Amino acid sequence: RRQMIRFDTRAGHFSAFGFDVPAVNHAANVLALEKTADGSLWIATDAGLVRASPDTNGKYTFQLLKNNPADRNSLLSNSLKSLLCDPTDGMVLWIGTAGNGLCRYDLRKNLFRHYTTRNGLPDDMVYGILAEDPGADGSINLWISTNKGLARFNPRTDNFRYFLVSDGLQDNEFNTYSF
Repeated sequence: RRQMIRFDTRAGHFSAFGFDVPAVNHAANVLALEKTADGSLWIATDAGLVRASPDTNGKYTFQLLKNNPADRNSLLSNSLKSLLCDPTDGMVLWIGTAGNGLCRYDLRKNLFRHYTTRNGLPDDMVYGILAEDPGADGSINLWISTNKGLARFNPRTDNFRYFLVSDGLQDNEFNTYSF
């Protein structure tokens, strides 16, 4: 049985709660954790995306979202590397996959939008996703680390710009946990 540890900053103590999802192998790696505006915890694993939804008693129910090749509105991959709750909309989750690109998940509509090299992403291996502070107009850029450099992505315009060694990066290839 997996456990997650929660630290209560106000009380200054840790508590553990079970993280049992039958469809997730106990050897699955947890690579990222995010919290969305509805209070759900999202857990990126190499076996899919786990949603931990809180109830009124502070307990969690777990749901596993996986890739379904027959459904265009599913994850691009079960092997995930990174998560980011959109700072301009707490009900949008950005998901970086291990070799299948970037997903935007709108929780209100239960709708995935996919970004791959066909859409302008420099590489489909997405290790990390960070957001700039929102601009005066409320827009943001996402910074995405890949195997072919760093990409700046504007979600409003769907425009990617790449940065490589020739722009001053230490290397074009990033790796797991490299943001």
